[in-house]
Amino acid sequence: MPQDNSATSPKLKRLWVSMALAAAVVLSAPLIQRLLGFRSFPLGIQIGSGAITFALLAPAFWVAFSPRSEVTRSMAILAIAIILVFFGLLFLWLHSWSLHA
Repeated sequence: MPQDNSATSPKLKRLWVSMALAAAVVLSAPLIQRLLGFRSFPLGIQIGSGAITFALLAPAFWVAFSPRSEVTRSMAILAIAIILVFFGLLFLWLHSWSLHA
């Protein structure tokens, strides 16, 4: 069974780039929490939420970077945008809540 590296190489490269971006988001979360003034979450919660975030972001980035139809790419970018808006709203809610506590 011959391997065609020219066909699989771009797919594999997109997969590695998407996994690296998702890992960067997960690993930078504690730093962002400290910069925003939040207390650190327990390690178990950070590991669990990091795993879920990585599991959702890696495929979303992979689809967003794929040379598929414009509809699929637009839907992936829209999903990432919705996630970021939700993160912003959650940040505003948690930040106002932490000021009152």
